[in-house]
Amino acid sequence: MTLFLIGLGSAAISLETQPTGLYNLNDKIEITASIIPDIELNDVVILTLSCDENEVEVYKEFLYLTEPTTKDIIIPLLKEFIGELKGTCVIKSKIGDNKATISEPFEISDLITIKIDNANTPVIPGTIVSITGTAIKENLAPSTGIIEIKVGDFTANTEVINGTFEIKLPLPDNFEAGEHRASYVIQEKNKQGAITNYGGLTSAIYVKQVPSNLEIILDEKNIIPGEALVGKVMLYDQTGKDIKSKVYVAIKNEKEEIIEKIETTTDEKFTYPIKFDQVPSTWTVSTYSEELINKINFVIEENKEVSIDLVNKTLIVENKGNVPYIGIVPINIGDETINVSVNLAIGETSKYSLSAPKGEYTIEATGIKKTVSLTGNAINIEEVFDTNVDGTKIFIWTFIIIILGLASFFFFKQGYNKTFFGRMRGKTKKTPMELHAIPEPAALSNSKIKGELSLSITGTKQNSPIGCISIKNYEDIKEGQGGVRETLETISSLVEQKKGIIYENRGNIFYLLPPVRTKTFDNELPIAHLTESIKEVLDTNNRKFKQKINYGISLNFGTIVTKQEHSVFKFMSMGTLMTTSKKLANRSNGEILMNDKFREKVGTAIKAQRVEIPGMESYEFQGYTKSENDHSGFIKNFVAKQKREGSF
Repeated sequence: MTLFLIGLGSAAISLETQPTGLYNLNDKIEITASIIPDIELNDVVILTLSCDENEVEVYKEFLYLTEPTTKDIIIPLLKEFIGELKGTCVIKSKIGDNKATISEPFEISDLITIKIDNANTPVIPGTIVSITGTAIKENLAPSTGIIEIKVGDFTANTEVINGTFEIKLPLPDNFEAGEHRASYVIQEKNKQGAITNYGGLTSAIYVKQVPSNLEIILDEKNIIPGEALVGKVMLYDQTGKDIKSKVYVAIKNEKEEIIEKIETTTDEKFTYPIKFDQVPSTWTVSTYSEELINKINFVIEENKEVSIDLVNKTLIVENKGNVPYIGIVPINIGDETINVSVNLAIGETSKYSLSAPKGEYTIEATGIKKTVSLTGNAINIEEVFDTNVDGTKIFIWTFIIIILGLASFFFFKQGYNKTFFGRMRGKTKKTPMELHAIPEPAALSNSKIKGELSLSITGTKQNSPIGCISIKNYEDIKEGQGGVRETLETISSLVEQKKGIIYENRGNIFYLLPPVRTKTFDNELPIAHLTESIKEVLDTNNRKFKQKINYGISLNFGTIVTKQEHSVFKFMSMGTLMTTSKKLANRSNGEILMNDKFREKVGTAIKAQRVEIPGMESYEFQGYTKSENDHSGFIKNFVAKQKREGSF
């Protein structure tokens, strides 16, 4: 009987520690099983992992027990061990023919959730776009896989470290503006290369329109005096699509003097009437929009023309052209033609008296045909000179001349300026009037000396280094909240300490150290030190404040024309100085980039590493040579002072 009872021995199995609610593949389930034999256990104990009616053995052992015992069991959730099991699962036990479910239900998942931090931040074509985010498994553990992004035909990938990632996606210069679909895929793989955990996300990436080409289209490039110049300005983005924007048009005469300013919008017609007596010459149309400048020439043609009128018996010939008229004008009186020799200056008039034997005659000349009654001995045309002037007329004309003379004296003594709307004020200028840049939004900083970009200026021509800060999330920070305004005020103070000038334009902050203000031509190393300090201020802002400033920064060297007027420093850049500086700053992702011109000026004083940027020979700032390191204390002392005073 004893042997029979032993053969029928059984046990009760329970879990002292239950599985947690959620696992991802590659996790481990750690449980403690309590086995209590009824009298004696002498059998195989099997535990199975069962998920949605599929199961696999995870523990199997032959046990001989007479006393209760516990077993620590580890179930690795590896594909090599559990296969494709996932979903809602339980752990079951089997001893002989006795089966039981011994755990609460729990989940096994292979899902990774992707979140993008800067999904709504517009990006600039021709730059390396930095996309940051997190990848968290469903069990809330950070992922450590590889994430890939695909936008159109362009892909990039990077490693996810402790659940965070930063993907660098290079976009070409001609990448189309607008909303594009961005597909993200993350994978975790085992040592055999099989995918364990997986996640996907479809989001949008917004590409900005970048003004790239300013085109002037004239209906006619050869204008006859008395007609109007008609044209329009077209602004195109990186793919050749139209951009609607304000545009300034300047009409310049042959002396490069601005005689008319027109404010309009792109793709809208503008007109300028050419006076009938304007002398033949080549004029220029200059345009400015979105920091792009272009110009085109047009020709005012020679127009040799006279008008003829007949008043009673007097023939009036007037020069309506823009050049002196020297030639023969045929006049038909009845059946006879008389050639009149005419020599008229521009706008000058001659009068001729007609005579013929008494009768009615048809008078024909250029533009007229009239019938008049004439008298005389023979058909004749004689020039008439105004010689009979009585004393009253002399007095009246003398009085008028005196009044006009006095008015002209006071008028030209005070001078005048012609505004866009034709008002006269200010002082007379023999130099070209300035074409002001498009009005900007409220400045982010409050610099004491404001920089103002002009299309045309007469001033001092000199070489100057220039720095550019491209604020890539300008739309988010333009209100200056969250410490942004204080940060940019600090940058403004740094520039003023160096006797520099700041010019702001829609998310681009240019700073110059022109020799006319610094009183030295060696400004390259000072602006490099200044740029280091600006970078440290921006990085400090991004560490200290919640509102980050996404920026790029560049250094360039070129020629400018400058003119100081009270609290405004006016300047005009030559060539592509401003455009290249902005484009290089857009390429930067927080590092200092220099173009070849600036690199050549600083020589061996600065360490630099060449970077590959299509169409530009560029370098990344790496620090100074040993002899230059001693000058870097300025930046730390200034920032420390600002912190002590509580302004940063």
